[in-house]
Amino acid sequence: AWIVSNENFLKDVAFLDLLKVRASWGLTGTDIMPEALMWNRKYGWANGYILGGEYNGASGLGEGRLPTTDMLYEKVAKANLGLDMSFVKSVDLTVELFKEKRTDMLVTPGDISAVLGATNAYQNIGKVENKGIEIGANYHKELKDFRFNAGANFTFNRNKIIEMGEEYAPYEWMKATGRPVGQIFGYEAIGFFKDEQDIANSPKQNMSTVKPGDIKFKDLNGDKIIDEFDKKAIGYSSQIPEIYYSVNLGVEYKGIGIDALIQGTGNYSAIASTASLFRPLTGNTSISEYYYNNRWTPETPNAKFPRLSQGTNANNFNDNTLWLTNKSFLKLRHAELYYKFSKKALASTPLQSAKLYVRASDFILFDHVDVCDPEAMGISHPIPASIQVGFSVGF
Repeated sequence: AWIVSNENFLKDVAFLDLLKVRASWGLTGTDIMPEALMWNRKYGWANGYILGGEYNGASGLGEGRLPTTDMLYEKVAKANLGLDMSFVKSVDLTVELFKEKRTDMLVTPGDISAVLGATNAYQNIGKVENKGIEIGANYHKELKDFRFNAGANFTFNRNKIIEMGEEYAPYEWMKATGRPVGQIFGYEAIGFFKDEQDIANSPKQNMSTVKPGDIKFKDLNGDKIIDEFDKKAIGYSSQIPEIYYSVNLGVEYKGIGIDALIQGTGNYSAIASTASLFRPLTGNTSISEYYYNNRWTPETPNAKFPRLSQGTNANNFNDNTLWLTNKSFLKLRHAELYYKFSKKALASTPLQSAKLYVRASDFILFDHVDVCDPEAMGISHPIPASIQVGFSVGF
């Protein structure tokens, strides 16, 4: 690091309190393993063999995952370049560029033919690159009985799979290598089947027998068949948003104050799959009023959701762009209005501090999902907003 503000050519700059340039590089590792004793050969129950004249099957023991040999530790090389600045004893600013590369990651490369009857071993061949920028700013001021602070943070982070031992894929759109970790793959929905004639004139969809009101998918490779070769990358990662940001605010005057924190994400995707809400009548679940009112019928051909079908519908309930959801959100994570009793008011009591407050959590949400909190997608229970009224004391 170099504290530039200590140099003679900047000492006379009155408004500049700190100017620091820093850089770092390091190598770390991890010993977290996906399975215990993965260097041992795995066995488990396998398909049986027909014995005797009654043709009764007898199950037996079969090979599971092959053992991992010559295992290495996963390594992470990290590099950072940062700039820290302070002005007029009230403003702090930080900018940081970062990049890391993970190597020797344990992954299961490709699929082994079912003829072999075993699962491929873990191998240290995985590589992932991650890079981005972080920006933070804060303003703080205290004047006798008045205190004020406001800050904001922004992070953009993008990762890419460099190597994962991916098996051969005949089309570029099928490959996960070169894409983000957690990238969603699915079919491109182009509408609903109008009638039997529309089904007959369209490429055959192999997931299940289709009927009018089922989702129609795009034939990417032009072979007149919709199958796994027509799946492509859709949306962003379902695991890691590329953008995080937050804003915090604090104001206090003579014990009366407000604290608030707003958080948000961007470039974040999910497949809407919550039971009952987006997957009705499957797995012994019910149906939401939202789905029922937006389902396809012959009278509503431009509906939001496909027709109702009893049980799992492999054609409709797979990963595709109809269910692709923008999971980005802006949320009031925390807000508190409080009154702190003064030291003078507590002088005749054994208390060191006392505070009366009203606190709201997850109370305001701006998002792209109509009927649920995007953070709760895929979870059985919603995330509740809450308001608390309390009194805290310290001795």
